Amino acid sequence: MTKIDTIGDDNVLILKDNYNSFENFYLNELKSIYHNTFHYYTSNSKFRKIWTHCALPFEDIWYGHWKYNLTTFKLIIVFDSIHSHKMLEYIHKHSSARLIYWHWNPIKKQREIDLINKTRSICEHWTFNNLDAKKYHMRLNNQFFFFVNFDFHKKNKTAFFVGSDKGRYEKLVQIANVLTKYSVNIDFHVIDHGKKGKFYENYFMDYNEVLKKIEESEFMVEIVQDGQDGLTARALEAMFSGAKLISNNKYLKNCAFYNKNNIYILDNDEDIIQFICSDFAAIDRKLLFPYSAQGWIKKFIASDNIENPIKE
Repeated sequence: MTKIDTIGDDNVLILKDNYNSFENFYLNELKSIYHNTFHYYTSNSKFRKIWTHCALPFEDIWYGHWKYNLTTFKLIIVFDSIHSHKMLEYIHKHSSARLIYWHWNPIKKQREIDLINKTRSICEHWTFNNLDAKKYHMRLNNQFFFFVNFDFHKKNKTAFFVGSDKGRYEKLVQIANVLTKYSVNIDFHVIDHGKKGKFYENYFMDYNEVLKKIEESEFMVEIVQDGQDGLTARALEAMFSGAKLISNNKYLKNCAFYNKNNIYILDNDEDIIQFICSDFAAIDRKLLFPYSAQGWIKKFIASDNIENPIKE
């Protein structure tokens, strides 16, 4: 078993996708901390995408140069955007490293369930979602964010939301109506092609623009989907940037950084006027560290002292 004190930054390999600006932000920020962080593939061509999406033979010809150095790593983490079990099997065949598959999205598709079932014996499956952890017998780690240099003083009395509709539009309208009564400006961007409404957009906002909105907004709004029970990246964006969060996610009360001045849980009969009028309460960096990229990795490494249930 790999010991905690034998795993350094040089021994950690992180593989993930880069198909949009959000993914690219995480890829680049992770690489700035753990330099052995790479996009899975050498190409984003349509031909490569068809090949890997269809799990055609010899998929490894598209893998990046990381495939030549697998023996140098002791911990390998693969993000959940791959389309078949082949990459995990390739890594397992060519490396004795501890292999973790990180589900940072809720399990929704049959192919995701099939991948879990086919790879239980060769890798560990981890998730942020309590419900998925119980249903699919996975381990838990939290979502994570980064200690980015936000300007905590550059805040407007604005509530910001960005995300796909996913049945959340009516709830967002209700929230907007309440906030407007208390002179909070509304900056909602609900993505859904073809639908009409004052908050609907038909394009995805670049993540650099999202970060700018987060930095400038006093409030952020999130509505988690049914079947999701765990900490979201959106909540961490708020806490790391000094924005107050309005959310329907009751799980937030379990987090070390929870403060009623900073987080308003919908449907809890709390005084929203007091919340709107309160100042953001500064959060000790030590409380945020477990939810940083460094804390996320540290939890994986520390868990290696616990016997891995897939090896029993």
